[in-house]
Amino acid sequence: MVDGIGSSLSGLNAASSRLATASSRIANASTPPKADPVTGITPASNGIDITEEVINAKLADISYTANAKVIQVQLKTEKELLNILA
Repeated sequence: MVDGIGSSLSGLNAASSRLATASSRIANASTPPKADPVTGITPASNGIDITEEVINAKLADISYTANAKVIQVQLKTEKELLNILA
């Protein structure tokens, strides 16, 4: 049998991590780029695309919500099964 709760918990953790990464990148988007320590060259931009990071944050939100719903449905299903067998 597939462990739906375990899989969903992994999905919740992945979504949480994805949101944290996107949030951090958005927060640091206005930070000026740093010079490369080897070449001393400073890039023109820090390479952070705000639009992409907002999309990543929204996808993390959707993923988190979906995984939480799977847990709710599995718990409800188990409860109903126990009620039938009792």
